[in-house]
Amino acid sequence: MDKIKALKIWLKKNNLKREAVLVSGANALQKYAISLKEVSNLKDWFNDDYSNLSFDKLFNGSLRIIIPFNSEEQKELLNVVRTLKNAGWAPAGGNNFFDTKKVKQKLRRLNGGEEYEKEIEVADLKVSKKEKTIIPAGPRKGEEIVRENVSSISKVLMNPKTNTPPGLSDWWQNHQTEYAKDFNWKQIESAFNDGEVATEYSILISRDPIDVLRMSDHKNISSCHAEGNSYFKCAISESKGNGLVAYLVKTSDLDKLLTAPEPWEPDHDTGGSTNRIDIKDLDLQEIFRDPQRKIEGIEPKSRVRLRKYVNTDKDYEFAVPENRSYGPHPPGFIDRVRAWAWESQKDIFKADPDDEYISVPDNFELKMYGGSYRDSSDGELLNTFFEEGGVKTDFYGYLDTESEDEENAFEMWEQEIEQINNRADGILSNLGFFASVENEDDPYIYTSASLEVRIHLNGWEDPYIRNSFIQTESDFRPIPFGWGEHKFRELLEHQEGGEIQDLALSNDNELVFAITFECEDCANPDDVDSFLDYVYRDIDVQYDKYVERVRKKLVQNGYIAQIEFDKAAERLNSISFQNFDVIGDEEDNDGTISIISKPDSMLMNISIPIDPTMDEFTGTNISKIFNTKTSPMHSSHRLIDEPEIILNILTKIAKEAYEATKLQLSFPFLNDSDNNLIDSDNNLIMYDQAIDSFSIEIQDKLRKKITSAKMEIEIKVSDADSHIVFVENLVSLLDDNFDKIGAKLFELLERKAKIASHENAAKLRDIYSGALAKPIINELKHAYQDDVKRLALWIEQNWDRFNNAEKETAYVKYLLATKSRSYYYQDNSLDTPSHWNQTMQQRPDTDISYHWKGPSIKDVIIPSYQDIDTEE
Repeated sequence: MDKIKALKIWLKKNNLKREAVLVSGANALQKYAISLKEVSNLKDWFNDDYSNLSFDKLFNGSLRIIIPFNSEEQKELLNVVRTLKNAGWAPAGGNNFFDTKKVKQKLRRLNGGEEYEKEIEVADLKVSKKEKTIIPAGPRKGEEIVRENVSSISKVLMNPKTNTPPGLSDWWQNHQTEYAKDFNWKQIESAFNDGEVATEYSILISRDPIDVLRMSDHKNISSCHAEGNSYFKCAISESKGNGLVAYLVKTSDLDKLLTAPEPWEPDHDTGGSTNRIDIKDLDLQEIFRDPQRKIEGIEPKSRVRLRKYVNTDKDYEFAVPENRSYGPHPPGFIDRVRAWAWESQKDIFKADPDDEYISVPDNFELKMYGGSYRDSSDGELLNTFFEEGGVKTDFYGYLDTESEDEENAFEMWEQEIEQINNRADGILSNLGFFASVENEDDPYIYTSASLEVRIHLNGWEDPYIRNSFIQTESDFRPIPFGWGEHKFRELLEHQEGGEIQDLALSNDNELVFAITFECEDCANPDDVDSFLDYVYRDIDVQYDKYVERVRKKLVQNGYIAQIEFDKAAERLNSISFQNFDVIGDEEDNDGTISIISKPDSMLMNISIPIDPTMDEFTGTNISKIFNTKTSPMHSSHRLIDEPEIILNILTKIAKEAYEATKLQLSFPFLNDSDNNLIDSDNNLIMYDQAIDSFSIEIQDKLRKKITSAKMEIEIKVSDADSHIVFVENLVSLLDDNFDKIGAKLFELLERKAKIASHENAAKLRDIYSGALAKPIINELKHAYQDDVKRLALWIEQNWDRFNNAEKETAYVKYLLATKSRSYYYQDNSLDTPSHWNQTMQQRPDTDISYHWKGPSIKDVIIPSYQDIDTEE
């Protein structure tokens, strides 16, 4: 327990409430990265004297400039989407959305190094298309069916039938990992929906000292440059007239900032001017949000530093972007900043502005100014910078540095690499990972990952090794050891590349080999970190799918025998189910057979009750009403309760059929070997066997109605043979009783909807009576922020004046929201809480001309802590 928390508890125990509240405020302030002291020190140094800063010409005398975020990546992404759409493919999640999932990422804190987990959402970048196909064999031979094929975007683009433009597949291979995270997949979805990539960001480049100092002082951006961390002194050195920072910000936030009469937003109540201003008009004002100092600015999403280099022989300076960014961002952010930096400064390197010849400085002519910490060597940064202008250079190593904080690059990199190796140990299950820093004078990084693969030689009897072959007396092709056997090794190749190491035979009849993946482009710890993310997501997590693909190829080429999973796929495809489609794993060989209810076979029409305590922007909490595992991005929701109920109903049906016939062999769900399906009371054991293979999803339309349901049964290659046979029979039982099951499912869901409706009505009564509002009001009256206390007191004093719509707004939009965020800022020019009138006007039950006419929030007097305690 930290000291401040312990002190707060002690004060409360000793009835020192006021002091405990003050300590809470101090605790919040100490978490704030940039202290008031450091801001004050920097302001004293700057003293509003622009001559203390570099790059005056580059910024035309101002402190900040704005450039649009329109990257080359967006053009390439549009080409990818056009190619996929022309070939009939769309995101596999339905309605042009991708399926997403939450994964836990293990990280280490910058100070102390302790490990913690962070849950992030990632997208499964799979696409699907429906194709007509002819059943090749069995009772339905020659019948035409529609089958949904699912594949990765990479595989589709590499398929010659797709007619992918030259180079586009390689571009996607290099960028796909970026689109799977940080919600960047939304750009792909927008291209599928609208035919264009939505651009919601702009880039703001600043030399303002406080903007630079706060490079790691924002919600989404953290690094070793934050106050209290190891390289904060580098941030101080950068801020004193040296480096620049490029921030990625939402264009809508920027527009709001630049159209307001005050720096933050127009006064909708008084009709204040909304004339657009220039960014330079906000010089010497802070524009980035800081809750602790009550600055309601914008919140940057990501940032990249620009380093200051000086040619000491020819007396000129220029700014070069780092190769690493901090904070989540769409692909192309750094490239766009680098393109601007080159275009804005290329004439510096010309003897004559009209001459195209670029005079590249020598290593010995240059010095780097500012914080000594580098994410990349000076040589790398300069080579990448000049390459932007098509100029090949051979800078190398680290330049002389003019800085207030000299640090050793080798030692800095060693610390970061150690943290990355520790993270790899925590997240990798199938891969070995190694990274190291070499050469103290001119450090470089070596990193690699190794995947050990084991595949059972199914059907082999008494294997032995002879003449560089693994052989058996069984009727299978021998497996060659030699490197010359390229055709066999092609069967083992990993889709992500890598070098296959020597083959071996284990004592358990397994083919054993390793694949090594080296990172040839890992030039700095950031590259190593990205490489770790890549091998984790695309290799480690995909291990089972890779092994299954190889196993299938070995079966098809006569090296090993089929397993029960392969035979089940053939059997299921030969059966004509009335209500289910069988989707095999031929496309991706991912080791899963899915049996899914046919489209529109389970239609529903159930209205979804709206929870009055929820902000309408969050949508209806379907998960809470129907108890589902729900992705907020999509309209499909997996039920948690109903699969068990349905399976219990099937158990009863099967048992009744069994009791009626008394002929076990004539009942297809059981046979003589199925004794494990009968418990001690002679009941069928249905639930334990099937619950992991059976799922039910519901779909909603515009979050207003449950429109349909879908049942799915999965068979996995890892399932036991007896389980695979069991699930096959389960599908038949479901198909035969489909109408009865569908009616029961509708009844269960409608019952939950009615319960939620009654609960919502009760919540409304509690809102109108004030029963829900009073506890929150009392809690907020003890907040350390005056604006929060004033808001709570204003609502309390006017509660009896409010109509029902105003009570709902006060409770949901202000009390609940403020309690959740732990802060609130009042526009002191208004008589109401900020945005009150426009929020009320947006309600369907309130007139558009609504305007509060009651007591002003300006007149609310905040009592002392003693007075508040006395009131209670």
